[in-house]
Amino acid sequence: MKDAVANSSCVECMTPVEFRTGWASINLGVFICAGCSGIHRSLGTHLSRVKSVAADDWNDDWVDQMEKWGNARSTAFWEARAPPRRPTAEDGRTQSHFLKSFITAKYDERRGFAAVGDPNEWYDAWYTSPPAMLPLERGWVRYIDEDSGAFYYCHEASGETSWDLPPAARLAITVDLGPSHPGRKGWLDKKSGGKEGKSKLKMLQSWDKRYFVLPPGDTELRYFKGDEDFRKGAEALGTVSCAGASMFLKEVTKDQQYRFTLRCKGRELKLRASSKVEYDLWSSALQPIVGSIGAGGEEDDDDAAD
Repeated sequence: MKDAVANSSCVECMTPVEFRTGWASINLGVFICAGCSGIHRSLGTHLSRVKSVAADDWNDDWVDQMEKWGNARSTAFWEARAPPRRPTAEDGRTQSHFLKSFITAKYDERRGFAAVGDPNEWYDAWYTSPPAMLPLERGWVRYIDEDSGAFYYCHEASGETSWDLPPAARLAITVDLGPSHPGRKGWLDKKSGGKEGKSKLKMLQSWDKRYFVLPPGDTELRYFKGDEDFRKGAEALGTVSCAGASMFLKEVTKDQQYRFTLRCKGRELKLRASSKVEYDLWSSALQPIVGSIGAGGEEDDDDAAD
């Protein structure tokens, strides 16, 4: 039963996985969501072979591999030393930089997550060795339940047990998964129109209200027509990589709206916040990512706007 519950969610970001839309890595033996399947493909088939659960024709070997592993057992190996933070369904929905870095670190670089040795040899040891699998921190030990094959945790001194990994049992491993920041969501005005030729005339440019999302730990700023589109998982109207960008604040306009520009590689994004508070919040969120933030920059109103 525990395996069935684990397999109903993406092994990476915990997004619910349905049969008709689900994906699987047939060599790793895990079920993943559509978003994470793209990241798995980018790892290369030597690390992850991705197949559709419903659309592809499955052979017996693939089925056997999925039955052998599944999400719970795979996580027990590939995250034997629990990372300081795991991706969430929110990371999966926004395809955050953190999610991509986590999956790469987990399977390609194996930076502090995976158990030592070959996965198949480790799997065989479940049935040939004593049930204690891994000493953890602060007196906790991971065991395997003989009936279900699932892992549980026991504190040697107190005898306390848990099916879920206790926070105190997590190994203190420092893993760099990219820039750390809490992220930011909210409304901003974005200048649009006037991209080419005569259409650069100011009379053809306009300020459009858009809902911007910078996921926690990510370097990509996305914008949507509205917050409802974001909540429904609609495709973003645009995505801008802010890594190494420069950001400067234009002189405050008469109506106290704060205009600022993000100069990214090959692109400028001209934005307008409704107050100094709103501008300061976005500035703080972008500070760990962009190369520089300053004031007093000049902005040509006739410039092309994205």
